[in-house]
Amino acid sequence: MPQSSQSLAITGTLLVVEDDPEVRSLLTDALLSPGHAVRTAGSAEAALGILEQTPPDLVLTDVHVGAMSGVELCAAIKADPRWACDERRQVNRHSGVGADLVRGLRTLDDVRAIIRYHHERWDGSGYPDGLRGESIPLGTRIMAVVDVYDAVRTAGPYKPPLSLPKTLDVLAAETDRGARDPRVVTAFREVLRVRPELGADGGPSGSEPSA
Repeated sequence: MPQSSQSLAITGTLLVVEDDPEVRSLLTDALLSPGHAVRTAGSAEAALGILEQTPPDLVLTDVHVGAMSGVELCAAIKADPRWACDERRQVNRHSGVGADLVRGLRTLDDVRAIIRYHHERWDGSGYPDGLRGESIPLGTRIMAVVDVYDAVRTAGPYKPPLSLPKTLDVLAAETDRGARDPRVVTAFREVLRVRPELGADGGPSGSEPSA
């Protein structure tokens, strides 16, 4: 039998929004575990009332939850500057949380640094630690460039992949804005020039990058 939320040493709260009582109960039983509590709402309107009184740490909602849909609920939450700011703070925690998850795995020590610092920026405006320039580990700086390349060169549900020339324009713009290490971007372009077949993966190959 799952423990009741009252018996837990609560550090966080999850709000489940579901209009079907049976599904709501099943989700509560499945999600309840030591360290957090689960609250429920049978409609989006009820969820907004709970948010006003005792905001949870996370909201899990069905799409169809009555007169007001789950999508509309999410839009209402995002439209409120109080929740938008809090959501950004929560999002910004993910790199540190991810790094902590692999802390005990000695074989992933190098990977742990990449996980923690992958949102740091060359100009120091990133997070979680505001590292700047070469204080950001080299592996992280390389992975950041590869991540941008992969994101724009890979087709998604709502977007086509960019051509190689346009992808290189994106990387150039990111460098100009202070996000990426210019030397890493230059080296990445050189790799694509020497190995043009690498640029053909994930989308239209476009033209070969200039030297």
